[in-house]
Amino acid sequence: MFSFYTDKELWLGIKENEHFMFKELYKRYVIQLYNAAYKIVKDEELAKDIVQDVFLNVYSKRHTLPDNLNPGAYLLTSIKNGCFNKLRDKKNQLKHIEFIKTNVDLHEESHGKATELKLYLNDKIKELPQKARTAFLLRYYDKKTNFEIAEKMGVSLRTIEKYLNNVFATFKKGE
Repeated sequence: MFSFYTDKELWLGIKENEHFMFKELYKRYVIQLYNAAYKIVKDEELAKDIVQDVFLNVYSKRHTLPDNLNPGAYLLTSIKNGCFNKLRDKKNQLKHIEFIKTNVDLHEESHGKATELKLYLNDKIKELPQKARTAFLLRYYDKKTNFEIAEKMGVSLRTIEKYLNNVFATFKKGE
């Protein structure tokens, strides 16, 4: 219905709170942006989350973004940045996991104090905020995926990733 509008006209309408124009922009770009995200992250759910985050971010910032914005270019750049941020976060999370595993292995081999380390970790886990503790226990004791945890806790995948990153940061500080 609104496909005759140019991207520029849609953008100006979005800035004026014309919600139907935002819907048109979404329909116009969602598949292209999903495909771009999927090519980078190679994960369907993560690609969908990134696309939704980008559209949500654009909508919430619409009044502060410039009038002469090229929506297509801006959205694609935002998708790429979102993908690289997610991949960076995932890489950092894996580093934290490896750090913990390595320290547990070294501790067991060189000092024979695995029990002490487990007690220490249990104490640290008990000190975590409730939601972060729940996410951590579901992930590393119940072997749930981040997506399963997000569904179970009724929060976004991004929130679960933040909880887990905060847990690892807390563990790392406690060295």
